[in-house]
Amino acid sequence: MNADEAKRVIADFRARFPDPRTIRLYDLRPDQDVFVRCPCGRVVQYQYGVLQKKHRLPSDMLVYDLRYRLRCECGKWRGLGVEITGAANAGGNPTERIEVAPLEK
Repeated sequence: MNADEAKRVIADFRARFPDPRTIRLYDLRPDQDVFVRCPCGRVVQYQYGVLQKKHRLPSDMLVYDLRYRLRCECGKWRGLGVEITGAANAGGNPTERIEVAPLEK
């Protein structure tokens, strides 16, 4: 995928979901990952389909609700930050970053 195609895909995704809180797990593309951050500093990356298979979450679950369904090793289970990132480019930077739920301190 070249840069123009990537920009078009990102623009299409943002047009379909102007409010990131309405994104569901089945709306994610295979190149998108979900990152969950805890105030203790732990960051967990979930690749496409892992939350449905490993954690048995329904595909129609809102990505925003992950902040209440997942738990950190430190015991915190509320106020986790959730974001979606796209595939990385040649420099290792993600092509897109959508903050679904900000990290509560």
